[in-house]
Amino acid sequence: MTIGNHEMDHDEQNDFFEAIERVNRAGSALRLIFGALVAMAAAGLSVAVWVWTVNEVQADHGETLKVLTPRVEALETRAVRFDAAPPPSQAQFHEIDKRLDRMEQTAVTLREQTALILEAVKNLESRP
Repeated sequence: MTIGNHEMDHDEQNDFFEAIERVNRAGSALRLIFGALVAMAAAGLSVAVWVWTVNEVQADHGETLKVLTPRVEALETRAVRFDAAPPPSQAQFHEIDKRLDRMEQTAVTLREQTALILEAVKNLESRP
């Protein structure tokens, strides 16, 4: 083998090829290191985007909570004021029972009246 005008002997060729091989291995290692750096940069960028997205969503939820908190407090106040009524007294139970009896009696009366009306209609229809 010759480099330029210089004839190389066997030892020089071996040294030359070993040097080229070392350069190739170093290039492969550098490519591997560069690939790892690119992968780490991509991972870091994706984590940064994820953190930014989480912060934005959290800020939106915080604003929504600021709007909803007074409404929830108003509903809780209403529940305490209106839903926590005292239990009915014995007199109120008695009054409700009387109303129920009257409604049942009215329903029975209506059924009887409806039966009488139907019977009268059937009698009228059966006449020639």
